[in-house]
Parts: sequence; structure tokens; C-alpha cells
Amino acid sequence: FEQEWLCPKEAVTIYFFQAPSIEAAVKFYEELITSPVEAPGEHVDSPKIGDQSSITTHTDYSRSSYVYFRKGTIVVRIDSNILKLTTPIRTLENAIRFAQIVEEQIEPPGNSPKPTRL
Repeated sequence: FEQEWLCPKEAVTIYFFQAPSIEAAVKFYEELITSPVEAPGEHVDSPKIGDQSSITTHTDYSRSSYVYFRKGTIVVRIDSNILKLTTPIRTLENAIRFAQIVEEQIEPPGNSPKPTRL
């Protein structure tokens, strides 16, 4: 599942993946963050999001930031990009903020899902 948020200066794309088990989700998360297709970026220390998380930013050649996290059987990738002039810090903050909002909406395994509102 993919969802986009756009404004005149920034864009955030959220990709949701659901695995059949926690073990499969852990494997998929690890493959996603170590994929050779992903451009290496600078890892950023930040609050922990979900059960596993990784945050990277690419300020050297673009103004994009990425958050990957897993909560239970759900794996999420958030791409935050600048469309017009703003700071890379703002893009990174947006990626983290959206990750925290999404993470709050995902119920732990065994619970009924919450309605999602972004």
C-alpha cells in the first residue's frame, strides 16, 4: 500500500508492507535496509520507532530523508523529499514526524486495528 502527502514545498510518501509472520517481517525489513538498490546515506540518531527502525538522510547529493521501521508484521518505508527550497533538516524532521504518526496507528499483533488518520 502506498500513500502520499504533498504540499507546495515538500512531499512524503509512505509505503506499507505486511508480512505473514513477525519472522518474515524481520527478514523483509533487514533486506529492505541493506538492499544494494538503496543509496547509502548518513544514518541519523533519533527516537526509536516501532520494534526496529533505521533513519538515513542524503544531504550530499539530494535533500531526501528516509525512515524504515517494523512494528509486528508491518514494515514501513517513509520517503521525505524537498520540492522547493527548504532545509534538509526540515525534510528529516518531516520523515521522523510522519513515521511516529504512522507507528502510533499500528496495533501490536493480536489486537484489532485502529482507524488510520494522517
